[in-house]
Amino acid sequence: MNDKQFKGSPKPWQKGEHMMQVRDLAGSVVCNCPVTRGIDTIKETEANTRLIAAAPDLLEALMELMHLHGCEAEGIECALPTAEQWFAAENKAAAAINKALGNE
Repeated sequence: MNDKQFKGSPKPWQKGEHMMQVRDLAGSVVCNCPVTRGIDTIKETEANTRLIAAAPDLLEALMELMHLHGCEAEGIECALPTAEQWFAAENKAAAAINKALGNE
């Protein structure tokens, strides 16, 4: 495994049955997000939970975009990405953003 791979719990991460938990692919709890009283804090905690659940997808999408963009910056000779590669990377990023915002 290279150093640029995610070494955390296996993805996908999803909000658990309990609204303030994030669970991994195996169903294990990755994170419990504490809730304090009040509608605003519950909404904030739900938003935080969605963002945490989307974290591996966001990281993967960003890494893919950086790879497509950064070959020259790393001193590596590479061909320019194809339109299909860009669209796939953009679609992955859009899906991760939608997951984080609760728009899946």
